[in-house]
Amino acid sequence: MSLLARFNSLINLALPALAPVTDIPFDAGKVARYQRLVHGGADALDAQTWTDLMLPQYSACLAPGTSIFGRQELHRRLQAPVDVDPAAPTEHVCTLVADDAARQRVQVACEGLRRSESDVADTVFGAPLAPAPRWAQWLGALPLGFMAVVVLALATGWLPLWGVALVLWLLLMAIQLRWQHSAASWQLQLDTIGHLLRAHASLAGLDDTVAAPLRPDAAAAGKLHRRLWQLSLAFVPGLQEYGDWVLLRNIRHYFASRVVVTAQLPLLRASFERVATVEADLALARHLAGAQRYCWADSGAGATGFALEHAVHPLLGAPVPLSLRVGDDGRGAFISGQNGIGKSTLLRTVGLNLVTARAFGFCYADAAVTPDLPVYASM
Repeated sequence: MSLLARFNSLINLALPALAPVTDIPFDAGKVARYQRLVHGGADALDAQTWTDLMLPQYSACLAPGTSIFGRQELHRRLQAPVDVDPAAPTEHVCTLVADDAARQRVQVACEGLRRSESDVADTVFGAPLAPAPRWAQWLGALPLGFMAVVVLALATGWLPLWGVALVLWLLLMAIQLRWQHSAASWQLQLDTIGHLLRAHASLAGLDDTVAAPLRPDAAAAGKLHRRLWQLSLAFVPGLQEYGDWVLLRNIRHYFASRVVVTAQLPLLRASFERVATVEADLALARHLAGAQRYCWADSGAGATGFALEHAVHPLLGAPVPLSLRVGDDGRGAFISGQNGIGKSTLLRTVGLNLVTARAFGFCYADAAVTPDLPVYASM
């Protein structure tokens, strides 16, 4: 075994084993944050429609096995589907639905994304990060000065040097206490950015159907990931704490890495959008592969009516297929019946299928013609 291989083996033994990948819960506000940042808060569906059509429950149905990136992109498409060309996503989803092996390869490449514990939409698409204070450039000199004074005090025995050492130590502690929480929160952001950049590089190595949009920036994404990553001292017990409290390692890394992230925001935005798009397509393909009934909607040019043949609601366990047609003559439909007969279910079925047709390109039906019009509900 080579020296490098032995060194890597020792590191792997010393580092804690990675926990199994699980879906980390994020509240609805964080999932919606990306859409509100890139679209200025303009929602395609109002709050009443979102609730009446059971879209929170439907979104949760798509979410299993998907990280915060894919969930945010799915939400963006549901809330603002009119600004994107659905042809490319639909083609990619079709390919993944038909190819189990390709779907598995994409799943493996995206798996690390699910370890992301933080939402970075604000960092990447929000207001610029606050610049580092001017004194931050001297943070490297302060620990060195403290250690030099301690060495001199030990070597000479001159008591006033211990007073200087005490003042420097108190200054180190004050800086650590002031910025420790900010540095810890920022490290979660960096970890998530690292997962994003690694997934970008992994996906770029797959077949052209997935990799083509990712390859132009793949090398830059890998380079940025290496630049942000630091060799952790956590595998030597106690050294990380000394590095933070005595050398201000975490505070110096906090300010330095924020400068790097700020300079690389165009790359991070492109990486976010492309990786989130692939993971959202994967979530849809995985969902449709298990769906009992779906079709690709035909969006009739200039149509104001719709037609759904044997449509179902995807959240019902044993739905009864229903067909409904509303023409282009401007007239609506009047539905009547006894309580509990299924009027509300029919309305929710129609509404949800119109939303998924606009957002994702498919309906839960044998055939569907849908208009490119807004959807409103009040139930």
